[in-house]
Amino acid sequence: MIVLTRRQRWIIGGSAALVMALMSLPLAVVLPLALPADSGLSARRAEGTPWDGILREANVAGLPLGDTRVGFDVLPLLVGKARMGFAGSRLRGIVEIASGSVGFSRATGIIDLAGRLRPLPLSRITLDQVAVQFRNDLCTSAAGRVRADMAGDIGGLTLPGGMSGTLRCDGGELLVPLVGQSGMERIDVRMSGSGKWRADISVRTTDATLAGKLLSSGFAIGPGGYTVRVSGAL
Repeated sequence: MIVLTRRQRWIIGGSAALVMALMSLPLAVVLPLALPADSGLSARRAEGTPWDGILREANVAGLPLGDTRVGFDVLPLLVGKARMGFAGSRLRGIVEIASGSVGFSRATGIIDLAGRLRPLPLSRITLDQVAVQFRNDLCTSAAGRVRADMAGDIGGLTLPGGMSGTLRCDGGELLVPLVGQSGMERIDVRMSGSGKWRADISVRTTDATLAGKLLSSGFAIGPGGYTVRVSGAL
């Protein structure tokens, strides 16, 4: 049997009372208190309660989630962390935020990119049980598979639809290695916690006409085929 001191009982009781008071407030009031300003999560409007609320036109790091239902877990708030489940029409998962740390887990669904990674012609990404954790802007863990759909071309090259790969961390960055079904095209997208990204595109081909087009579009010949790097920020 665990016996608590009077001071411990006061601390536990006071913390519980504080959390319950917060959870009785509107979500619009609690959201900025629970999440740091640099969390990357924003919305046009917050409705409902922290237990059961809705973020209108929500987005994370500039990526649109649309109208999203959210709910905070109580216990993490007692130790200064925020753990919030979210479920929209096309994407669901869990966001976890603490001092110097941000991540998400069990993320499944579709993110529409709508040209946010130009000149990389990615139109949308489908997530399958994705989990990513950043600490002090460095990727510390990553898992799950993604599938990328293309729209348009780069340097006159139309990349195949349905490129896919398994996430992992590489040198403190999130690595999204995308490979086409033929294995001839590959895109390695690397992202930092600050939202900066770069993508190395490589194509292997014996077609002289395509090779000439790639070279005239800025690709260089190397051991992995014809390669080019593009970069940007979310």
